[in-house]
Amino acid sequence: MKEKFRKNIVPALQLVAGILMGIQITIGFVWMAKNITVIPTFGDSQEYLNLSQTLALDEYRPILYPLILRWIQRVCKTDYQILLYLFQTVISFFSVFYGVHTVFEVTGKNKRSEKAIGRKVFFSLYLMTIPMITFMNFCVLTDSLATSMLMLFLSGCILVYAKERPPVKTYILMTAALLVECLLRADRLYSCLILAVTVFLVRLIRKQKNRRQLMVAMFSVCLSVVAVVKTVDHFTQIPGLNGRIQTNFEFVLLDRIVWPNMAANYSSFPEEIRDIITLEDARTFDSHNNNVMYQMAPLMEEKAGKEKAREMYGEMAKIVFSNQTKKVLFDIGEDILAMAATPFSSMLNAHKLCKKGDSWNIHCMSSKEPDLTKYYNYYYQYAFLGLLVLGIFITVLKRMMHQSTGIRKSFAVLLPYIGMSMILTLWFSLGDGAPPNDRYAMIIYITWSLLGASLWGMWNRT
Repeated sequence: MKEKFRKNIVPALQLVAGILMGIQITIGFVWMAKNITVIPTFGDSQEYLNLSQTLALDEYRPILYPLILRWIQRVCKTDYQILLYLFQTVISFFSVFYGVHTVFEVTGKNKRSEKAIGRKVFFSLYLMTIPMITFMNFCVLTDSLATSMLMLFLSGCILVYAKERPPVKTYILMTAALLVECLLRADRLYSCLILAVTVFLVRLIRKQKNRRQLMVAMFSVCLSVVAVVKTVDHFTQIPGLNGRIQTNFEFVLLDRIVWPNMAANYSSFPEEIRDIITLEDARTFDSHNNNVMYQMAPLMEEKAGKEKAREMYGEMAKIVFSNQTKKVLFDIGEDILAMAATPFSSMLNAHKLCKKGDSWNIHCMSSKEPDLTKYYNYYYQYAFLGLLVLGIFITVLKRMMHQSTGIRKSFAVLLPYIGMSMILTLWFSLGDGAPPNDRYAMIIYITWSLLGASLWGMWNRT
């Protein structure tokens, strides 16, 4: 029975998993072919296009993506988006492939065989055709390249975490990927450095050897990235240039706690605040999260001044939290859960059973092929759930037959992915009151897929 199980049942289930992934890959390439000339209507896209012409940057927009757009538009005068999409898609594939190769290298068997290379390519195509990743590859947005660089950075983290003596090229990869990442997305300087320092410290605690090399490497990677990014930003950005409100702790409290609870607590605010904000202002504020940045904060700073407005943000947050503690904590917890469980919460959101920011992304990507876009997204969600069930079933069967699953080792190798997903989950859930948007944390999709692949034996097949 054990021999029959080993030779027939598990391979058959793995074949089913391969078929499900192959269908997704096919749909993904069909979608790409039909949308290669379309520019989705994201508001940020037009801003990036404008910045590529003026290079007039505030503290929210690093220089690299506007420069990339400027270069591509000069190379391709018409239909520049085709070249951009191909560029982003190629970078996406190779970063995903390198990430998959790294996991194989650390955990897999026969990793140099043609069979193993085929599995790496196939699984990389599956990850690249996760709908939200495909969608962002076909957008004028930083999210595609930022996710690609993040995967390269995480591959470096895995090698540092898992190898006894990581080669110098590993640290060069981490530094280069992190540098590009931070010149694409301003917030990643902090979130990625948190992970980098954590990985190095855990590695230092776990193993006694090569501590001096690791300490030098940690400081070299972190300090060089911070120095270059801060220098580039200093010479290319003008804080407050485009009229956006400066983000500070009190502003985060306004966004996370006061929104969308201002009208409900309006009568509890001091008269000084109610003299500046009318009840109608409060209702407008609650109607959309964008009103935090573009309606309420400008209104208060204009009438009260920046310093006084900051005090009022804190005072309102204190009152709202005191009056509605359970609601605020529930909202934060719900956002954390929705972001952390992205593939599942996206499915629930599609059926109006969960509050998430996916709907606008799907709307923007559906301008040419709405039915195909909807079907593609639905197929991924249900197929991924099926793959996860298959993986759990395979794991249970292996344990019943006393066979090694390799899950513990695989999950340990993927700790940098899990850690980055947790950091981004908390970053966007604690710092923003809007429904969590998976566009900003696509690495969570990849993390779930890597964990799922561990369940059905992707890395341990011979």
